[in-house]
Amino acid sequence: MFASPRRSHPSARPRVGRGRMAASNRTRGGNDDAGVVTTEVAVVMPMAIILMMMVFQVAFYWHAKQSVDLAAEEAVEAASDAAATPNDGVDGARAILSQVGQVSNVRMSLLRDVNTGIVRVSIRADAPALLPFGDWEVEGTAEGRIEEFVSEQDR
Repeated sequence: MFASPRRSHPSARPRVGRGRMAASNRTRGGNDDAGVVTTEVAVVMPMAIILMMMVFQVAFYWHAKQSVDLAAEEAVEAASDAAATPNDGVDGARAILSQVGQVSNVRMSLLRDVNTGIVRVSIRADAPALLPFGDWEVEGTAEGRIEEFVSEQDR
């Protein structure tokens, strides 16, 4: 008796259809998409990083603006006392800026006019710059009246 040759399952035979053709096209450079993702990442990532840095730059600018506004209000409050001097206002503003702000290049002008009874403060400073472009100067102004002592008879 002769043994019959062993037959294999039909799915174990080598495929000659579309699957084999598609694999051969990939190896021969037909629809080669290798490297496209790397190129997209190389273009998109710097833009995403710059966009994220711009968000932080706006936050730094806003914090510096709030700090300078608070310092101007503190300077007016300190200089508006009846017995105060302009140096009291400057010292008050510097105390605030040393505690809350990371501002640099601070320029301050304080006008205490006894004749008109008005105190005006203007503070300019540079906010921290995260981005190499743009002008990140902030300004805060405040104005108030000088307190006056009025005797009880004059009220």
